[in-house]
Amino acid sequence: MAPLVSAPSLPALEEAAPDGCFGSFVVHVHIQPMEMEVIPVESLMREGFAPDLSRPFRIPGLMPTDLRMVDLIREKPYGDLVIDYFTDARQVNTVPDGKASIREIATNISQGNSYAKFGSEMLFREHPELLSHLPLDRVKKVTGEGYIDASLIGDFLTIPVFMAHGHEGDGADGGEGGRATPRTDLHCEPIANVVLQVSGSKLWTLYPSESSRFLRPKISPDGRAYVFSARDPADEDLQTIDRYSVVLNKGDAMFLPSWTWHRVDYLPGITALSVSFFHVRIKDMFTNNPIFALATFPNMMKEFFGIKMQ
Repeated sequence: MAPLVSAPSLPALEEAAPDGCFGSFVVHVHIQPMEMEVIPVESLMREGFAPDLSRPFRIPGLMPTDLRMVDLIREKPYGDLVIDYFTDARQVNTVPDGKASIREIATNISQGNSYAKFGSEMLFREHPELLSHLPLDRVKKVTGEGYIDASLIGDFLTIPVFMAHGHEGDGADGGEGGRATPRTDLHCEPIANVVLQVSGSKLWTLYPSESSRFLRPKISPDGRAYVFSARDPADEDLQTIDRYSVVLNKGDAMFLPSWTWHRVDYLPGITALSVSFFHVRIKDMFTNNPIFALATFPNMMKEFFGIKMQ
C-alpha cells in the first residue's frame, strides 16, 4: 500500500551549502529531544485547573505505587481470560500470532525469559469492575468530564493493558527482521490516550502529528484504525526530527493527543505493565490530522462495531 502522504527524504545539510562544500558526504544533523511539559499532581487536582490537551505532558506520581494490578490479572476470574498476544515481540509484526490465558502469558513474561508481549483491551471489556482499582478521579482531571466511564467501554473508550519484559541489546541482534528486545514500533492512532505506568518503566519516543510527512505513513495492514511508519527504526533521519523522549516510571502518567506518533521500548531487565485510556475526542481526531482521519474512518467503524478487536 502506498504511503498516505508523500514522504520526501529530509534535506541533508549539504543541499543547503555551496556545491562541493561537503564533497560526497551526507550530513545528518541530530537534534536533542524537546522538553515535555511536566504537571505536578497538586496542580492537576487544583480546582479550576485545566491542562493544555493540544500537546503531550507527563504527570509524575499520578497513581499510588501499591496497585495490585500485576497480581490481579493472574487471579480468577481475570487470569482465566484467553487473549491474543505476540509470542516473540522482537519480530516486526503488527498482528498477534499466539493465544493463551492472561495468567499463562503474564507468568512467563514475569519470569524474565520470554520475549512475549500482550496489548489487549479484552480484560477491561470483560471485567469493567477492575476500574475500581485505578485512580479514575485523577484520570478524569486529565481528560475532562464525559470521557472516562465504564458505560463507554467498547464504544468511545478502550482500555488496553500492555505487558512485556525488556532484554539486553541494542536492537541489532534480534534475528532476521527483528531486534534484541520487545518494543512497539512507531505508529499513531485517532484516539487520545492517558497512559498509566502500573509497574516497571518504559521509554517512549513521541513525534508530533505535524511530522507525519517525514515518517512514511501507511494504513495498518490488519484492518484496525492506526497508521504506522514504514521507516527503518534505525534510520538516522529519525534523530533529525523534533521529538520527545520520556521514561515513564511506576506511578507516572502521560497524555498523548490524537494522532501523536509514538514508539515504546521495554527497558533491559525490567518487566513493565501499563494501562491506557484510549478515548475518542472527535474534534481533535479530525483537526489534528484530517487526512489520516478520513483514510482510517472505515477501520474506525470496524472497531466501533466490534468487528476488529485485540
